[in-house]
Amino acid sequence: MSTKSLFRKEAIEHRGQRLLGEVLLQVPAGARWVTATVVLVFVLVVGFLFFGTYARRETVTGWLRPEGGVIRVEAQVDGVVEQLQAVEGDRINRGAPIATLRLDGELEQGQSLSTRLIAGLNRERQQLEQQRDAIRARYQQREARLQEEIRSLEAELIQYRRQIENLDRRAALAQRQVQDQADLARQGYLSRRDADKLEDAVLSITESRESVRQDMLARDTTLRNTRHELSSVGTERDAALAEVGEKLAALTQRDAEAVRRGRVQLVAPIDARVGNVRVEPGASVRAGTLVADLLPVQGPLRVELFAPSRAIGFVKAGDEVRLRFDAFPYQKFGIGRGRVISVSRSAVDPRELPMGQQASGPVYRVLVSLDEGAPGLEGRADALRAGMTLQADLVLEERRIVEYLFSPVLGLAKNG
Repeated sequence: MSTKSLFRKEAIEHRGQRLLGEVLLQVPAGARWVTATVVLVFVLVVGFLFFGTYARRETVTGWLRPEGGVIRVEAQVDGVVEQLQAVEGDRINRGAPIATLRLDGELEQGQSLSTRLIAGLNRERQQLEQQRDAIRARYQQREARLQEEIRSLEAELIQYRRQIENLDRRAALAQRQVQDQADLARQGYLSRRDADKLEDAVLSITESRESVRQDMLARDTTLRNTRHELSSVGTERDAALAEVGEKLAALTQRDAEAVRRGRVQLVAPIDARVGNVRVEPGASVRAGTLVADLLPVQGPLRVELFAPSRAIGFVKAGDEVRLRFDAFPYQKFGIGRGRVISVSRSAVDPRELPMGQQASGPVYRVLVSLDEGAPGLEGRADALRAGMTLQADLVLEERRIVEYLFSPVLGLAKNG
């Protein structure tokens, strides 16, 4: 049966009427750009996940303080603040009066006024005497250490000299061998290779001698420096003891004056700037009451931060810290930078924090060097002052973003 017998004539004729050529479907030009954009975005997202990093930060509070710390001026006896000779921000010299206390006449347990006064001033005298003993012990240990270093260096120099003498003898012996074998080499009884070996031995000995000589010179320089340091120990010790002696003499004079007048004057132990004055005229104070904080005028500023226990685990020396000073908004003046110097090993009780610092629980001290102040403060050397409060960002941990995304899976894999 033929095909024509299966279909109607009209159907066969309609099937034969076709367009010339093939049908082509054209892709719009915009679709290629969309595809390229999608691929590019996908590559960027994957690259960001694998190469981008995320730093976990903790914001803590702190303040600026001198490198030498804050000096606390305390009342030595019970009394009443009669007069304040220094106010906050004043720059005072060593020995300048800070406050005058009038001795309180209300005594406990039948103690006389002179007994209470002598007891308080004797405590200060005992502290100075203990400081004097500590200075003597410290310099004695330093002197013993330097003497031991000198003996060790002298013994090393003796060994170096012996090595040089031995190398000189070996060099002379090798040189004679070279001269003795030179004639044999010219006459052909000794190969050139053997002659070169002898000359190479001479050069090797010479290089060894020069290396030993350089080491000996370095040890000799160290020995001279150590001897110079040892010679200055006595002078430094005498100066430190003289300073304590001056304080003891001033204390004796102050004792006599206080007994005569019934008043005690608190003076500055060093050149400093008055930080916080904690009392007012007319206020009653007990022995040990903090009267004022003094900030040394010499030395660079340090940043002291107070970090909670949750933030201290990953903090280590050398970490970068970003600083925002409360007195200078960072939106306008920028952010300062510093690096961690040390982290305290024990926690600090919140009650021991400086004025203006608060904490709900124990914190750790983090000491930071001030590498760069706020960019907007350039040219203003006196802008940053001791006592200013600030906030700091501690970088606790830095990981790739993909690690953060898959950290739950990785944790399950490790536990499994």
